Order: sequence, then structure tokens, then C-alpha cells
Amino acid sequence: MVILDSLREPIEPLFARNAPMWLRVWALTQLAALVAATTFATRRTGSVAAVFASPSGKIVALALVLLIAWHVAGLLAHKWLVRERWRSIAFVASCFALIVWACYIRREYTFLIFGALLQMCVFLSFAWVAGALVALVLLAVGSVAGIGQGVTNARLINAVPVMMVGVIVGTVVLYIHLSNRHAAVQDDLLRRLDSAQNDLAARAREAGILEERQRLSRDLHDTLAQGFTSVIAQLSAAELVLQGAEPNPGSAPADQTSLAAPYLARAQAVSRASLSEIRRLVLALRPTELSDGPLTLTLDRVVRQWATLHGIVATFGASDVPELVQDAEVTLLRATQEGLGNVARHAAAKNVSVRLSCVDDLVLLEIDDDGRGIREHSNGEDSGGLGLSGMRERAGALGGHVIVENNGVRGTSLTVALPLATVAITPIRAES
Repeated sequence: MVILDSLREPIEPLFARNAPMWLRVWALTQLAALVAATTFATRRTGSVAAVFASPSGKIVALALVLLIAWHVAGLLAHKWLVRERWRSIAFVASCFALIVWACYIRREYTFLIFGALLQMCVFLSFAWVAGALVALVLLAVGSVAGIGQGVTNARLINAVPVMMVGVIVGTVVLYIHLSNRHAAVQDDLLRRLDSAQNDLAARAREAGILEERQRLSRDLHDTLAQGFTSVIAQLSAAELVLQGAEPNPGSAPADQTSLAAPYLARAQAVSRASLSEIRRLVLALRPTELSDGPLTLTLDRVVRQWATLHGIVATFGASDVPELVQDAEVTLLRATQEGLGNVARHAAAKNVSVRLSCVDDLVLLEIDDDGRGIREHSNGEDSGGLGLSGMRERAGALGGHVIVENNGVRGTSLTVALPLATVAITPIRAES
């Protein structure tokens, strides 16, 4: 049962790579061998008619017709034959039987044996090819040496080239087998590497999503939750004042209103700040601006709106930037928003410059300000949780990195570098 199951398994031919090309080479080789053998037989007998007119010639003609038909069937049904091992073995064995038949009748058709070597490589695996090669060489040597017809020194000398050709062909077959094994190992390693890279990318995306959720959770806790708590506290204080629960219960209503006004003003200010935080968080989660135009126009609009909102002079410039993949555009947009947000919160800057460019196969986003700079130990992170970790995660997922430089009294420089080969949809053509 094990042997039967093995014979029903698919076979991997020695020439599995570029099989269609080798099929054509096999067919052309056998056609050339057939023409050459017939030519030699014609010269020996005097004419083509003399070759096939005799009783033995008719048998040769029948063998050749069957052989040609069998070769055509192999060309057309190659994929079907190699699906099960026994089909390939039976097909090659039947072809060999026809060739041996033709060789037995007329020795000139021994040329067909060389094409049979290619046939074995196209239809059989290395082990079968090696065994059949040894058998074919012995058969060819026996035919040329005239075993059974009286061995002579001349015939033995004629058999030497056949043996040399067999050794050469065997060496080539062994080399091809080893090359195929090395190629198979390389393909397997590449598949494993691709699988590992895909798994690593998936894990990086999951880590990025988790980090984004954690950052959003920190943002909500550190800003909105605290803001709402402050609003409730201010409104509660105002309510107590308006209800006359202050230490001066005899105060006039107007005095109580004026006492409650500061609490209401602070509640209003905190509410506005919380609304701005909600807008910022929504903007970070869904960068809908990217659907309104190219990335450069989107960043220019974001910079102008930010400058108007905070009263800070901000400029934007872009040059030589190709069309980028969506993940890269989202990464650069959020990096711009995060960088400008940090400038507004901590830099006390008067001027900000944002540039998007391509330098040395990198897409660079640079945000420079003239503020007070960051503390060396902070690494760009602040106590409110609005640091650069999320930005680094997004850039790292694309093979890029983030650089923060403290320029002292000249402010801070934030650079996001992404590899152009990874993020560009169409590369930039070099100028001639």
C-alpha cells in the first residue's frame, strides 16, 4: 500500500524549472536525432526507400510513427503525466521501449537515446534519472560495441566516446540537481523570510494599534477627564455662590453674581480647551483632510490654520515629493499635527518652519521652531502624555525614524525620515 500511495503522488522532475522550454528542447533534439539517424541509414543503404522498403524497414517505420505520436502526446499531456508518479514512469518507459526497438532493428537510431536523456530530466526525478542514465549508457555502449554480434577492437574504440558522453551528461545532470536543491533551499528561506517579515509587520501594526489606544486613553484621562472634573468643580462653586452658601449670607444678589463670575469664566475656558482637545483627537483618529487634495496642500492648510489659531508665524514648503502611499501620508500628517501641537504647548515660539522634501532617497518632514527647546531628559515627551512615542511607532512601521534635536536658544528641530523606496508609489526620475 505504501508503494502504491507513493506511485500516486506527484513527481518533481529534474527540469521542473522552465518545464515548457525544456519540453521544446526535448522535442527539437529528438527531431534532429531522427533526421540524423535517417540520413546515416540512407547513406548506408543508398536511398530512403531502401531503408524502409525491407521487412525490417517497415517495422522501423512503424516504431518511428509510434515514437513520434508518443512524443507529441508527452508534449501535450506533460502536466497531466507529472501529477502522478506512475504516469511519468510508464510514459518514459514506453518511449524507451520504442527507442530500443528502433535501435535493435537499425543501429543508426541509437541517436534517439540522447534525446531520451532530456526526456528523463523533463518527466522524472533525479533518482530515476540517475538510474536510467546508467542503463542507457550501458545500452548505448553495448550497441556500439556490437555485443552479440562479435566484439572487435574497433567497435570497443567506437564505444569510448559514448561512455565519455555518458559521463559528461551524468555530470551535467548532477550539477543541475544540486543547483535545483540550492535554489529550492533559497526559495524556502525566502518564503520563510517573507512569512517572518509579514508576521513582524502584523505584530508591529498590532503594537502600533495598542500604543495608539493607550495614547488615546492617556489623552482622554489627562485632558478631557481632568477638564470635565475642573468644569464640574467650577460650576459647583458657582452654584454655591448663587445659592448664598458663601460665608456672607447677607450679601446682595449682585455681589453673589460677581462672586460667581470668576468660577463661570474658568469653567467656560476649560470647556473651550476641552473642545479643542476633542477636535484634536478626532483629527488624529480620522485625517479626513487627506481626501480633500494632495498631501502638500493638506499640510499647507494645516500649518496655516494652526498659525491663525495660535497667532504664531508659520511657513510651509515642499519640493520634489512624489506621490506617497496612504500610510506614509497619514504618518506625515499626524507627525505635523503632533509637532505643531507640541510647539504651541511648550515651545513659546514666535516662528515655525515646516518643510517636506526628498533628500538622499529619504522623504523628510522637518519642523523647526525658535522657542525655548526641550529638556534633554524629556526625550520629547511631556507630562501630559503627548509625546513622540506614537510618532516613532508610525514611522518605524514604514522603516523610518524620528529625530528630535535641541538647538538651545534657537529652539527645537523635529525630523521624520521615511525611506523613499518603501513609501513612494512612483519614484522620482533623475534629471538628465
